[in-house]
Amino acid sequence: MTGSGAAGDGGFGSQPAAVIAAIVAGIEPGLGDGVVTAAIMQVAPSRAQQRRLASALAGDPGLLTSGRPQGPPQIELLIRALFPLGTQRMILPGCAHCGQPRRLVQCDGELRICSACDRRRRGAAEPCAACGNPGQVAYRDEHGQPRCARCRPYDSPGSGSDPVAGVMAHVSNLRPGLGQLRQREVIQQVIPQPFQQHQVLWELDRNPRLLTGEGAQGSPRVNVLIHALLAAGAAGIVAPACPSCGRAVRLSHRRGERRCCRRCYDQDQLQACSRCRQRTTVASRTAAGEPVCASCFRQDPANHEQCANCGRTAPLPSAAATGKPGAGAATGRRWRPARYAAARSPVT
Repeated sequence: MTGSGAAGDGGFGSQPAAVIAAIVAGIEPGLGDGVVTAAIMQVAPSRAQQRRLASALAGDPGLLTSGRPQGPPQIELLIRALFPLGTQRMILPGCAHCGQPRRLVQCDGELRICSACDRRRRGAAEPCAACGNPGQVAYRDEHGQPRCARCRPYDSPGSGSDPVAGVMAHVSNLRPGLGQLRQREVIQQVIPQPFQQHQVLWELDRNPRLLTGEGAQGSPRVNVLIHALLAAGAAGIVAPACPSCGRAVRLSHRRGERRCCRRCYDQDQLQACSRCRQRTTVASRTAAGEPVCASCFRQDPANHEQCANCGRTAPLPSAAATGKPGAGAATGRRWRPARYAAARSPVT
């Protein structure tokens, strides 16, 4: 198949939108090219989304006509976009659990399911630890166990009627030099919800040293509280250092069982580019899932396109790749891919 070849040159589809349009035309020849192109750009605005969609349809065009809940979400979105325009053979996929043609926003393995069935599935997998109800998990107790909406863990004996007061007690033990009113104001500002306040209190009950240098073992909310107290001038509070590099910066990511800084987290994500073999940040991936660096991605002819205004062929600016106005603003030009110009034709 020509479309299949176009979708797999070196792992990148050089013309994925054309592959999709050709497959749709073979199924629904009555739809105009402009209508189909506009629908593709609407449901798959990025080149990566188009490649996934083209790859899935080239491998199994029946995904558009069988109603099977498989493939990337753009398949369902494309059918929904074309459905009111006079499609004859396309069928909306039904939920793999209930069979209803709802929005399939979740996955169960390789099958797509609706949000209602996803909630039931998660509830069945994690019944309430208090009453055994297999409904949706609404809360988690101090031990991480699921609770339903009727069994709030905050109402149990010993949970504390005022979690803010409990957090303040831990802070006051360090003699921060802040008044009680100021402490409460800072805590309520950065931890506004009652369930968040209880969770922070439970963490501090288990390990009060989170406030004095061991915050890397705490949750994001504990770390936010630490920095807010320091910004308010609290004494005795110690900002945690990154376990990897030792810098006392915000620990915004998790690395194993501890939190770490963004720089150390990014170092863990470096991979060898499948083309130049340099260990660097992954900018994209091939259809086979192999990493590609930013340099190789820009140099790949599959990511070059002809400008509808000036006729030059060059790498697409990121905004132009989705057809958004303002692309090329840094050079004073507006880059308009030819495929986007075609997609702008009136939809009838």
